[in-house]
Amino acid sequence: MIDEELDSIEPNFPVRLGFKAMEAKDGGAVGEELTFDELASFLYTDLYKGMAAGNVPRRCHNCGHFFLTSGGHDTVYCNRIAPDETKCTCRQVGAHRKEKQKNESPIHKEYFKAYNRLKGRKSWGSISTDAWNRQVAMIQDWRDAALRGELSDAEFRQKLDGV
Repeated sequence: MIDEELDSIEPNFPVRLGFKAMEAKDGGAVGEELTFDELASFLYTDLYKGMAAGNVPRRCHNCGHFFLTSGGHDTVYCNRIAPDETKCTCRQVGAHRKEKQKNESPIHKEYFKAYNRLKGRKSWGSISTDAWNRQVAMIQDWRDAALRGELSDAEFRQKLDGV
């Protein structure tokens, strides 16, 4: 029943479209001329034209406000001043906060200990680059399994201690 109701909704934003000849430096051109009866019609048309040009509204992952993205960019943070900040924007602090929150879990802490231990061995030359790449891929798989709940924290630590 709800699907039938949604299918029958037809937004009505009256606009009159005309075309107008314009002079251009390299010859003639045709431009569109839109005439609106209501402000809402203008606003919706402007929103749709902006979205067609790649300016899509998004909700900021940091503050939750809506903002417009620039065409082709996968931006998730706005340029407003971030909450609890005086001069830094959400774009400047958002990714750092998200990463910090993610890294506060015990699984990530143990993973980074093992990763840094392997990185040190590689820099000292006690393991080759190929061995380091294999071991890092292995501990990343274990981390992902622990995050999915396939490994307990104790099993995860035990596996990392063996590396």
